[in-house]
Amino acid sequence: MASPEELSWGWAAQQCLEKTLKAWIHATGSKPPATHDIARLLLLLEQAGVDTSEWLPLRAFTSFAVQYRYEDEPEDLSLDRTGWCDRAEALIVQVQALIG
Repeated sequence: MASPEELSWGWAAQQCLEKTLKAWIHATGSKPPATHDIARLLLLLEQAGVDTSEWLPLRAFTSFAVQYRYEDEPEDLSLDRTGWCDRAEALIVQVQALIG
């Protein structure tokens, strides 16, 4: 079973990724939809001509937006927090460079 700390961290990471991807969508001149679906946000970036292949693993965090927050006993997730934080930081740096 996933610990409350793990679920809380996953939710915070999902929110960070979602907001960063939405900022990137804004930078392409589009308005992001009201969604928590990381895969959908990545698809919108791809449709805008952005190569998102490096960021596709981030889709795993969509489940933290709703599903894991409300399950009674979610499975043990065994998250590599350091690795995911490094990826999130790289995404933020890339988007910051775009929006100045």
